[in-house]
Amino acid sequence: MLKVSTMMFLVATVHFGTAFYRYWIAFGGILSEPLDAYLSRLNIWHRVMLDMLFVTQESLGAAAAVCPHSVDLTLLGLITESVLTDIPNMGRLE
Repeated sequence: MLKVSTMMFLVATVHFGTAFYRYWIAFGGILSEPLDAYLSRLNIWHRVMLDMLFVTQESLGAAAAVCPHSVDLTLLGLITESVLTDIPNMGRLE
């Protein structure tokens, strides 16, 4: 859990820094093109990087939520042992 949390924190920090850079250029008066044309371009490196970091963070969060046996969530008191033992029976029709 600590590894996933650390990775998500690092990804979120880089994501924030890249978004700050993107908007600093957009609203800082540095542009030589109209603002809407700049923000709607999809092929600039920081736009691609923002999307990549967003997908990475979503995937890490989903993996931590879906695989509770490999991520020890009971250390944080988020779920109890009874919930963890009942996970294999979830979704089965009786």
